[in-house]
Amino acid sequence: MPETTKAAAVPAPAIQTAKTDSPIKVRAREYEAQLKAEQEASSGQMTIRKHQLRAMLEDLRSIERRTVSGADPRLPRGMMLDQPRLATEVKNPDLHIRWINERVEGRSALVQGLGYVKLSEEQGGKQLGELALYGIPRERYGELEAAKRVRTSQQLRRFREDMKDQVRETLAEINATHGTDLQERDILIDNEE
Repeated sequence: MPETTKAAAVPAPAIQTAKTDSPIKVRAREYEAQLKAEQEASSGQMTIRKHQLRAMLEDLRSIERRTVSGADPRLPRGMMLDQPRLATEVKNPDLHIRWINERVEGRSALVQGLGYVKLSEEQGGKQLGELALYGIPRERYGELEAAKRVRTSQQLRRFREDMKDQVRETLAEINATHGTDLQERDILIDNEE
């Protein structure tokens, strides 16, 4: 039966990491370095610390196996979906591009109805799992955004009018019930922009 002793923790050497390494990989490298340093320091003895490090290392590897997608694991996830960088790779610079989750039912049909088209590889399109790159001419995108701003402004104006109507009704009821003379300006702050 191996002897278990509790040795003082051996400081691990500094670990070199790349900017593209995930936090899980960085932590795994740290644990591997600590385990190696522990093995060198204890000269073959199985310490409690070694068991702990091995268990933590296995947990991290298990997490990494479950969380890393089918994309190239050397790329950080943020860079894979980086639209400004992708815009330079798309062959037609006059396109506005966006990622569409094709697994969501009806999503691709909805954006295609707005004018987006799925970009082929020749056009610089990409497919990452269920995400695909779609593009629309910038002029059409500008029209859609302008229409969205107009709709939002109209909805906000309707909401404000509805709230003013509610306040007027409430004030009329309060004034009739309590004999007060409250005015709309006493209640509402009109900060239309």
